Amino acid sequence: LLGDLGECAVLALDDRLAEASPRLFAPLRFMLATPAADAEEVVARMGDEVWVEDKYDGIRCQLHRGTSRVALYSRDLKDVTRQFPEVSRAASSLSSELILDGELLAIRGGQVLAFQDLQTRLGRKSPPAALLESVPVALVAWDLLWIDGESLLDTDLRERRARLERLGLGEGFRLAHQEHAHGAAALEQLFLDARARHDQPCASAAGAG
Repeated sequence: LLGDLGECAVLALDDRLAEASPRLFAPLRFMLATPAADAEEVVARMGDEVWVEDKYDGIRCQLHRGTSRVALYSRDLKDVTRQFPEVSRAASSLSSELILDGELLAIRGGQVLAFQDLQTRLGRKSPPAALLESVPVALVAWDLLWIDGESLLDTDLRERRARLERLGLGEGFRLAHQEHAHGAAALEQLFLDARARHDQPCASAAGAG
């Protein structure tokens, strides 16, 4: 949570590790998915009611937005803010300080582009204007981890999702497609539906609530 072993050691020495909390511009280690063989295994692990989100073919991103600064961090916790100026600009217009977890996707005209298109943006600290126009990028947000000084890590997922939707994320953002399933058969159908959405437009955050 802190990204500072020395600070953790001091807290541990004083028996205050429970006070550790997320903070802006100290990227959190990402929670990563684990594979499952089929829908039956998912239900066996998670229970009969399952929250389902599409799997996006982009790059993992954590957005930190303060009053006067925005930072984007990759899966390996590197600062990639300059590589995606359109997302940084979009985040600057938000009204809250926050930390979002999500995925960067190449999206043009509402259509998700292939990962190979996104790859042309990776590693470019100052992408040229022509590339920004041909391969625009948006952040698909799926979790709100921290907002205006309040950590949400121990908050129920339903409440985190509701608060994420209430942010009213606009241009430059999308909300992860989310549905509920009860039982393995319904979960398998949602998997098939997600594959069928592959060539459909990606809904904007403003219209996804």
